[in-house]
Amino acid sequence: MALLSYLVRMVRRVSTGGCRAFQFMLDPTVKQRQALDRLLVEQCRLYNAALQGVGQVKVRLHRPMRGVPKTITVRRVGRRWQVTVFCVNVPAQPLPATGRQVGVDVGVTVVAGLSDGRVIDNPRHLRNSQERLGRAQQLLAGRRRGSNRRRRAGEQVGRLHRKIRNQRRDFLHKLSRSLVDDHDLIAVEDLRITNMTRRPTPVPDPAGGFAPNGAAAKAGLNKSILDAGWGTLIAMLAYKDLAWAGPAATGILLTDPHGRWPPR
Repeated sequence: MALLSYLVRMVRRVSTGGCRAFQFMLDPTVKQRQALDRLLVEQCRLYNAALQGVGQVKVRLHRPMRGVPKTITVRRVGRRWQVTVFCVNVPAQPLPATGRQVGVDVGVTVVAGLSDGRVIDNPRHLRNSQERLGRAQQLLAGRRRGSNRRRRAGEQVGRLHRKIRNQRRDFLHKLSRSLVDDHDLIAVEDLRITNMTRRPTPVPDPAGGFAPNGAAAKAGLNKSILDAGWGTLIAMLAYKDLAWAGPAATGILLTDPHGRWPPR
């Protein structure tokens, strides 16, 4: 609930011309990469003033920026560089009202079951890449610390993790945008995901050890819940409903999972 309230406060201005961040990939030359690397050693976050001496860097502008640019942040992700431009006075582009409402029931086997009967299958990005990720992590564990081979093995593990993250976010972006485009009101369960993914409490036995408490099965369930990205989906629905629906936005309705009304 606190996350949703924060998103509402941060994005409410967008419907009337507010703030927005645009993120693009940089395409620096070899010398510019070396200069950016030197700057990264000195500063964790790079701003436009810190880019002096690097020169004009090509940007893969996959969509036009809107509004007035105010700040720029450059960061390195693996061997790639990203730039985030924060703009203000972004003109609103409200969507037409549809008059439709939908309820979303998130799950593990299916990532979302809709009240109109549609079922969105869970692509299970982490599960599908688990074998390759395990081999890469095993290779990393066998490398000597401080060696170049360990550094390259670590980069491979990082690339696999970033690919899984990008696949999950791409899927959730498309799903949330389609729901916001087709519905005025979206109802989702107010789940306590942090509590749901906690490890079970140890159960001591009279012999001085611990009795089985289902920790292994719970660990697999926790991994599946986090892989589905329930919290990310709800956050994306919240800010997209406010940012793109504009005056037609009815909002995100959080319902009690136990059927109590009003939700606690």
